[in-house]
Amino acid sequence: MTTLGRGYPDTLKLFRMNASRYWYVGMYISGRGFVRQSTKCEKLAEAKEFASDWYEEKVTERRHHKETGGLSFKVYAEKAMDTRKRETRRGNVV
Repeated sequence: MTTLGRGYPDTLKLFRMNASRYWYVGMYISGRGFVRQSTKCEKLAEAKEFASDWYEEKVTERRHHKETGGLSFKVYAEKAMDTRKRETRRGNVV
């Protein structure tokens, strides 16, 4: 098991599973637990490059998730209620 080093969190790990020749990348994400994915790379240098890109993608997803309110049921329900109120005020809905 190895880490990417400076500039990356300690929870971001590169590791190999016994039954696979590929390196895997994984990290702890709050609310989801330890998330992992195969890099499909046999060489550690290539796996580190993949892990770096994967980490950036996960950070971007998390930021987008926070900005959109997670697109949860609550968010959709509030949007639907606001739309319904607007339509009612306009007289389009009885």
